[in-house]
Amino acid sequence: MNAKISVDLKSTEAKQWMVQQIVSRRAQHSLVVAYICAVGAPLMLILGPRPVNVMLLIYFSFLGLNNFIYAVLQKRTLKDFSVETSLRKSHLQFASMQVGTWIFLVLFMWQLGGDPNLALSFRIAGLAIYLILAEQVDIFSRTSTWFSLGGSVVHIASGALAWHLAGWELSTTATGILVITHGWMWFVRFGIKQALVRQANYWLESRQLELQNASLKVAAVERDLEFAKVLQSSGEELPKAFRQGRLAVRVFQKPYDTIGGDWVGMRTLPDGSLVTVVADVNGKGMPAAMVSQSLQTLWIKSLDAPHFDPLAWLTEVNLALCELGRREPYTLTLGLLVVTASSLTYLSAGHVPLFVIGDTNDPRSVKPVLATGSPLGLGEKPEITGITVPMPIGNRCALVLGSDGIINLQLRRSRRAVYDFVLDLEHRGEVAFNEYPEPDDKTLVYFRAVA
Repeated sequence: MNAKISVDLKSTEAKQWMVQQIVSRRAQHSLVVAYICAVGAPLMLILGPRPVNVMLLIYFSFLGLNNFIYAVLQKRTLKDFSVETSLRKSHLQFASMQVGTWIFLVLFMWQLGGDPNLALSFRIAGLAIYLILAEQVDIFSRTSTWFSLGGSVVHIASGALAWHLAGWELSTTATGILVITHGWMWFVRFGIKQALVRQANYWLESRQLELQNASLKVAAVERDLEFAKVLQSSGEELPKAFRQGRLAVRVFQKPYDTIGGDWVGMRTLPDGSLVTVVADVNGKGMPAAMVSQSLQTLWIKSLDAPHFDPLAWLTEVNLALCELGRREPYTLTLGLLVVTASSLTYLSAGHVPLFVIGDTNDPRSVKPVLATGSPLGLGEKPEITGITVPMPIGNRCALVLGSDGIINLQLRRSRRAVYDFVLDLEHRGEVAFNEYPEPDDKTLVYFRAVA
């Protein structure tokens, strides 16, 4: 970033950052003051001059409690920071401290007056304590210039008046020391303000770089998603509905996210058999899209062969996945169905079962077809055993082949659930499919016998 970022301290973001830094330091400072006062209050009772030792105990107890309450409340505020709320609390505490200090000084000087028996050491100790309060004025009014200036004026005037009423012969010297102290704090404050401006510049530059990096990452993800969409949409697109012999076939697909890990392939063999493949790639995003593309490439390659051997093709897919997964494993489950006029042959590589419905009017006719096999990509020699069952006769039979986004565990446990889902699919079609409550990619191929 070559251009220098100008910081407007009145801008919301810069002001919030600066106030948050000051308030955080102020809360820590208040806690330290509270601890000091907790020790100082009893010491004032023991070591202070007797006419005012109880008054000193009460004042330092008030000062310690005031700072402790503020520190606790301000630390809670930092979790849900608000400039207006923090300034309101800060000004309220500062005003209460100033009022309490003013009352204490009036009572203190009224009690002592010009007591000639009061040792000079006590007067100098009182000046030292009062000078410490100047640091309180500086810390607790830093967020507002006019508020801080007023605090300094009140603090100097209060001390000068109190020492004059007490008849202290060194009151002019003490007032001069107080003025010099406040002048030095104002000089340091402007240095601190410039440092905060530099920190705000650095913070805003860092923030802008973070936003630029985040924007670049989002753009990269969007490019990856677009590329994955292109990969998944490449090749011949399957029709959503078609007729094959006496079967009406409907294909339903809905990815859970922008791109999914399910894949469907279909082809007709020279003898009229219909081959349907449903695959569920483990994972999502770009890795899933790459695996789906590899699977589709192998599928398109098989279309040119004069004969199709399901087991040989599954072995070829498995070897390709093992090669792709040398560094990071890529696996998938796959169900392959071969439909002929008289039989159904189902091969499963760790896939969900095929469901055969002999009569769409009879829920008792729902039967799962279970084939054994391991997911592809786990080893070089997958163990897959197909199963062949008779093709139901009549015009009221149906077949359901899908991924586990539809054929989930709950559906597999109940034949009635499968039957009810098929009826809903018959009546509402894609609406019923899309409303199925499963947070996963959803794929279903539905075969229905027609007259």
